[in-house]
This record gives sequence, structure tokens and C-alpha cells, in this order.
Amino acid sequence: MAQAILAQCTVGSTHWGLALSGPLPGARPCLHARRGRPAPMCDRFSDVVIGFVEAVQSAEDEEEGAESKQKKSKVDTTMEVSSHVLCLASPVFRAMLTSAEWEEGRSRRVAVPPSVGTRRGFAEFYAFLVPGSSCEKCVTDDNVDDVLALTDYYQVAALKNRCEQFLARTRPCSIPLLQQADKYGLAALRANCIEHLAADPDTDWTAFRDNPGMLWEITQGLRMAYRALHEVSKDRLRERDSWGRWQDPGSDADSERLGRQGAWDERW
Repeated sequence: MAQAILAQCTVGSTHWGLALSGPLPGARPCLHARRGRPAPMCDRFSDVVIGFVEAVQSAEDEEEGAESKQKKSKVDTTMEVSSHVLCLASPVFRAMLTSAEWEEGRSRRVAVPPSVGTRRGFAEFYAFLVPGSSCEKCVTDDNVDDVLALTDYYQVAALKNRCEQFLARTRPCSIPLLQQADKYGLAALRANCIEHLAADPDTDWTAFRDNPGMLWEITQGLRMAYRALHEVSKDRLRERDSWGRWQDPGSDADSERLGRQGAWDERW
């Protein structure tokens, strides 16, 4: 029986407790060992480098004017993580890192597209995947957008569901929320937003004019909202007619009712 080793994993500036049982068979030397320096116990498993390309606004650019603000310098940043953690959580990482046919599997380097996430966002995302910390980690308003984009791209279904539930619970139905739900395939949240927005006649749907699929769903939602409104209107008309006949003594039904009431009074 392998002796459990309690190690301390570092993600950015945050430390996470992780129970390890020693290096896996065939594991490559860690990055620290390849660079000729000692490494903490947990870094034996930090065998993958995640790369990011981020835009940085310098102070000099801010002084030069608004035009230079559009030209932001690109900075490459990296983050060392465990391939075992990534492969257990994501089929996309598992396919990339376990196959020699992929460049990522040979080089042990994965580039995150700028449109998908940043180093800060990936650190939040990775913290949800590390055993021992994922149960304590909470989806918040600060990290939900970054984590959701990464969970959709790397197909981490369980964490994606947590993000969807958080958005449905904390954010009001709006066009931006509906766009986000449609972008990341959040079916339940999308249906809920359409149902609520269709009930408001002032909702502006022009944001989806180039999205035929969403327009079809919106049309179905509007049709259901119209049917519900039509049923409510019919019920109110029935109630009004019934109340009007009760109040109007000249109607046939009310005359008959009053006649029966008079006959009943005469008996007694």
C-alpha cells in the first residue's frame, strides 16, 4: 500500500491541499527538475505549461492619447499545471495531452486562445478541478463569466452546470443574459429567459436578427405568451359578463333569478 503524501499545490498565489500517492509510472520529470533546481513535492505533477497571450495597457500609451489606447501590447504569460488533473476533468485536454499526434501532447504546452480565457480566469477554472479544493470553491459573480467560457471550450460539463445554475439564480432575465446562454449552449437558462422576455411587449429582439435558430425559439416563446395572454383575457371577459348579468336586473337570467327569489319569499 502506497504511503499517502500530503502535499501543498500552488495555483498562482493560492495554496491548495492535495493528497498524492507518489509519482505515476512513466511520468516525465517536472519542469523544475529539467531546469536544474529542486522542486516542491506537488510540482512533480506540474508537467504541463499553459500559455496565454494577454493585452496590456501601459502608462505611456495612456499619456499619448485615445488613438494609442487602441494599440495594446501583447504579453505572453504561462502557468504550470498538472496534466492528470486536466485529463480527469476535460475530454479535450485528455485528447490533446495523451496523444502523440497532437503538438500539445509532444511539447506539453497548451495555448489558451485569447477569446477563451486569461491567466487569471484559468487559475480560477483550475482551482475548481484540483481535488480537495473543488468542494470549497464557489462560483461567484466575479469568476462565473471566465469559468463558464473555459468550461464550455474544454467541455467540463459538471462545472458548466454549476455556472448555469448560478446565473439562473442570481441574474435577472435580460437580452445580454439570453445572448450568453445561447453562446454557451445553456438550454435551460435560454428557455427561461425567452419565457420571461416574451411576456414583456417592450422587449427589443433585434440583437438576434442574424440568428435564425434563436429567432425560431423566440417566435415559439412569443406564441406561447400570446396564448397565455389570450386565455387570461377570455377568463376576464367571462368574469365581467357574469358580474354584469348579476348587476343588471333587466337581463333575462337576472329576471328569472329575481322571480324565483320573489316566489320563495311569498311562500314564507
